[in-house]
Amino acid sequence: MKVKILLLLISLLLISCSKQDDKFYPQYTYNFSQEERDVMHVTNVYRNSINLDTLKSNQHISYICSQHNEYMILNDTMNHNYFYNRSENIIKTLHADHVAEVLACNYNSPQSVLNAWISSPGHKTIIEGDFTNFGVSIREDCNGRKYYIPLFLLKFKGKGISLLNI
Repeated sequence: MKVKILLLLISLLLISCSKQDDKFYPQYTYNFSQEERDVMHVTNVYRNSINLDTLKSNQHISYICSQHNEYMILNDTMNHNYFYNRSENIIKTLHADHVAEVLACNYNSPQSVLNAWISSPGHKTIIEGDFTNFGVSIREDCNGRKYYIPLFLLKFKGKGISLLNI
């Protein structure tokens, strides 16, 4: 009897000491605006024109993008602050292996922002990257400046994280 109790206590100790993910990441939904849909569309048209796969849109990714857009507008800045947190959330929630982010501000149309991204070698590398899914958020501040954030993800290839802004 003492042996059974001892084994039970050891088992409980091992279970309680096992490494567990300390964060729970819910998967969020998101309602795309027409302009966000248009950015995703022109991005996929461009990718298809150079024989790259169509990226699948993802509501959770766009929700995460929208949070950072709100942060940038609140702080009147354009930056990649807390990118690690965004990428960690996407990696854990969507089981992604590689996350990349680009930013833009003050463009008037989905095509103009895409043209800017593909005119920049670093951004073009991400737009043309080996990704499977993406999400986009566009927010306008009180001065009418539009903040664009697409986040791209790739599943199961172990490439790390990337970020660029224009």
